[in-house]
Amino acid sequence: MAQTINLDTSQRVDIICRKGDTFDLSLTLKDNASTPASIVNKNDSFKMEVRVSDDSNTAYGNGNGDSNDNIILSTLDASNGATKKIDVKDSGGTSLPDSSTDVIADGVVKFSVTAAIMATRPAGNYVYDIEMTDASDDSKVTTLIYGTFRINEDVSV
Repeated sequence: MAQTINLDTSQRVDIICRKGDTFDLSLTLKDNASTPASIVNKNDSFKMEVRVSDDSNTAYGNGNGDSNDNIILSTLDASNGATKKIDVKDSGGTSLPDSSTDVIADGVVKFSVTAAIMATRPAGNYVYDIEMTDASDDSKVTTLIYGTFRINEDVSV
């Protein structure tokens, strides 16, 4: 009898947004008992990347990672002007991770990109994922959601 243990707990969620519009995505993270934030601890960090393809493996920030055309948007964009920057905040607007904040009480994590940055991103079909890294053990990374990321062209410029 064949048995399977599936350790991939991530969920596929496809995203469609519009070029030139503000991008706002709020996730409410819950544990298996549907308790908000019990899986999120102080200083846990979150990473979101939008790429041309899932086999584009240039690490962000290494070599030409910041200017790599395969990376459309990233939480890791720290270059001058942050031309591809995704901001991560809790429900109160505090940037994450922030060592001065306690556990996120409501489990809400917000990912946002300004309209100005979205206006510079090319319309098209991409892939993305969102990962959470455990602050107490930075080798523990969990992919929360993944899927396609479509940027529709905008009429107003």
